[in-house]
Amino acid sequence: MQDISRIKDYAEIVASDYWLEWAIDIGDTGRLITEAGDYITFGSGAGLTRILIAASGADAGYGENMLISVAINQGMFDNTPILGKCVSAELEVEMYAPEMNIPRMAMVRAFCRACNEEKKSGWLDKGTYYIDTRKTDEDLNGDRRLTLHCYDAMLKTEQAYVWNLTAGATDVQVVGDIAGQLQWTVDARTWEIMTAGYQIMSEQIGQYTMREILGYIAGMYAGCFIISPGGELRLVQLTTVPGETNYLAVVDAGVTYTLTFGEGEGLTRILV
Repeated sequence: MQDISRIKDYAEIVASDYWLEWAIDIGDTGRLITEAGDYITFGSGAGLTRILIAASGADAGYGENMLISVAINQGMFDNTPILGKCVSAELEVEMYAPEMNIPRMAMVRAFCRACNEEKKSGWLDKGTYYIDTRKTDEDLNGDRRLTLHCYDAMLKTEQAYVWNLTAGATDVQVVGDIAGQLQWTVDARTWEIMTAGYQIMSEQIGQYTMREILGYIAGMYAGCFIISPGGELRLVQLTTVPGETNYLAVVDAGVTYTLTFGEGEGLTRILV
């Protein structure tokens, strides 16, 4: 796999004419198996562990020769911003159907890199997803095409939250408890935001899901929870999104202007 730390190259390339290349890695390929297809393990019972190896990554996945289109949507701040939610990222992949059998809920990792006529950036990890639906059809040339619709790990929060804390636990403790139960780490920026120390009473929990509890806490901070491309739970506030995000703009003599219609109090910026 190529070095994904070359962010400088990426920034330089996208500053002028460029295009993106995608790569998709499908399947739980990071575990050693026998020739019979059985996982190699050590330990037993609750302590049984499958032996991991490095994930194959972008260079060993499916590249431009197999991919027709790749799109990622994490519609958190669209035309109508939402607050107090857990927002799942969605990955839509259309590709020429590979020979391998791809089961439902198989893991999919997405990578992209910026390219121009002179150079290519390192691969950037665009997150881990799990297949929800698969559809296979044939085009006019008789080639089999596979369409995958996938969601990120936020789907794991669709389960009842089992209260492991004492009454009066703080929001930080509850988020840490949920992340611990799901074996997630929490993005450090989340703790920088969550400084109010709101108390979450056990009677407020009831039979709510983890997703509902996280959304309730996110609403206290005018934000939403997402899964970062690095696989960490992250709280993003509406107030941290740049004001120009999602507005059409033009550049005239080096100055950027947002496109508008109307004037005065009725002036409206054109959203995309």
